Amino acid sequence: MVRQTASLIFLEILGGLILLVLVAAGLLAARLYSGPMDLSMFKDDLENAMTEARDGREVRLGGVQLEWSAQDKRLHISGSRLQMMDTKGNLSAEADHANIVLSGSSLVLGKIEVLRLDLEGGWVNIDQESPTIWFIGGEPLPEIPAGKLPETPQEWLQRANQVLPPILEALKEGEQNYALEYLGFTGFEFRLRDSNQQPVLDVTDSTGRISREEDGILVSAAGTGAGAACRGACGHRTLVQQEDRLHAEFAVADWPLADLAARFGAEVDAFEGLPASADVTLDFARATGISEIAFHSNMGEGRVPFAGGLDVEGLDVTATYLANDDTMRIDLTGEKVGPASGQASMTLKNVLQGQMAHEFELKSENLILDLTPVFQAPLS
Repeated sequence: MVRQTASLIFLEILGGLILLVLVAAGLLAARLYSGPMDLSMFKDDLENAMTEARDGREVRLGGVQLEWSAQDKRLHISGSRLQMMDTKGNLSAEADHANIVLSGSSLVLGKIEVLRLDLEGGWVNIDQESPTIWFIGGEPLPEIPAGKLPETPQEWLQRANQVLPPILEALKEGEQNYALEYLGFTGFEFRLRDSNQQPVLDVTDSTGRISREEDGILVSAAGTGAGAACRGACGHRTLVQQEDRLHAEFAVADWPLADLAARFGAEVDAFEGLPASADVTLDFARATGISEIAFHSNMGEGRVPFAGGLDVEGLDVTATYLANDDTMRIDLTGEKVGPASGQASMTLKNVLQGQMAHEFELKSENLILDLTPVFQAPLS
């Protein structure tokens, strides 16, 4: 009888707790229906948690609120005017709105830990302190090994194999040391400045994220460039895989090829017209270095300087370099490339050996040569 009474008391208490939770949830829902709830009492704790995650570089919040998201039917903690300072205490990044997700297990232990951060509407400084030291949003980037600017393709390959290992190591350390699982941003402006704090490039209307994926860390960004380094839409995506491997992609759209050629010392007038979209992919492993680089470009109507100058239209080019074999495969498709149209593939061997002449193999299943301007009259 006593055991039965104890069971009834337990069930009554449990039922009362469930009812209390339901009533509290109902009151909270009614309160949030009329607008966000102020959580200023937790602002200091959130600021301290994000500052700790940045190794002591200060984070400030203008306000903190609890709100109901009609889009995903969930409660969100939102912050307004999130500011990030650099090591000198200067403002280096700012967001109008921040959506914050906390770790439930840490809350049970009385600790605030940020797992997810979505930022909307703001800006980030990318600052050069020296030729080898850069900061983004006050966060130090891996130091670039000192050295002179490469002049030959072989030197560029060697330089890349020197620069990429510290970047890979920094991303791997970030994966191990930081609890943050996702950092996303929309509607952002990236401001690139040189060591004299002079503006070099602004990338506007940017979106992107840094997130933990099943096979590694994903870093991606896209935006519209304006400045000395980018004349069109730019995009970047890097995946750091768990086996000490890195896959990177970079793309631009509607970039005048003349502007790109000028950066490599070619004559601007040689690429008359010719807007282009291009993307580059790269595969790197710590053990072997760069294994593959692929370049793809889709060009509009214009002129290229090869073979004395060729008019081109609808030219699509893919060039894939395999470092282990030192070979390059070039696949071309074009509506008009001088007197030619159709499709062709060329494989070059010993590309970086410094030879004046290279062995190559040319194949095509659909190549048309229009020699009418040459043979329109009898040869004499």
